[in-house]
Amino acid sequence: MSNHPPSVHPANNHPTNNHSVNNHPAGSHSANNHPPSVRPLNVRCVDVAPLTTDPPAADPLGIDVRHDEGYLLLTLSGELDCAGSPRLRAFLELLPFAEHSRVVIDLTTLAFCDSSGITTLLTARRMAISAGASIALVAPTPQVGKVFEITGVARVFHIHVTLTDALNR
Repeated sequence: MSNHPPSVHPANNHPTNNHSVNNHPAGSHSANNHPPSVRPLNVRCVDVAPLTTDPPAADPLGIDVRHDEGYLLLTLSGELDCAGSPRLRAFLELLPFAEHSRVVIDLTTLAFCDSSGITTLLTARRMAISAGASIALVAPTPQVGKVFEITGVARVFHIHVTLTDALNR
């Protein structure tokens, strides 16, 4: 009978239960030094953000509106997605479409647009047309323009390369 305590392996002084963790640096013991019931663990620690119940950050959609003689100019910036679309939709309800013959939506600084954003732009189109105004989009970014091409939105709107071009038509 061995004179070592029963919870320690006599060969290398490792605990023999299955709940232990190898505290030795990787490579300091060969596979043959470990008793059959103890295996070295290669654990990598990763920083993980804590779960939170805080409300989501404010939507990253910027909306700027300017009225001028004969036209209404909306400039959208940031992201037109499911977070910003309801706010834009509510904003559209307040705009005086009937007072302007032309509505121009400038997209030169809009970085992203998802399906809810497309739906909101189509709502703006419907509102402008029912008020007797024409509507045009200005220079969507390549990413947004690609989404418009794929979804067919590019065929529904007049899309101009520059703001000057859209305002002078």
